[in-house]
Amino acid sequence: MIKIGIIGGAGYTSNELIKILNNHPKVEIKNIVSTTYPGIPIEEIHQNLIGEMTKRFSRKITDEIDLLFLCIGHGQSKKILKNICDKINVIDLSNDFRMNNNYKIIT
Repeated sequence: MIKIGIIGGAGYTSNELIKILNNHPKVEIKNIVSTTYPGIPIEEIHQNLIGEMTKRFSRKITDEIDLLFLCIGHGQSKKILKNICDKINVIDLSNDFRMNNNYKIIT
């Protein structure tokens, strides 16, 4: 079972991610962080998840995760990654680390 954490849980991207991960048989969502809605039930913000998600938004990420998704605004991921443990794999869904047009394709 892969233990998942999500930072930026109140936005559209995280809503879609939660729907996908919530139905994955080998994934357990441990916590979803929202600085705007800590303590609020997730289904109160993402009403399409009513009956699907019983967790509440948390204030910070737990150490019990294997994989962290960043669903935060552009320009914020680099700041957050400074405080993330090196042992946690991270998937950033913002554009902070996307390739620019200055890369070369080697054939």
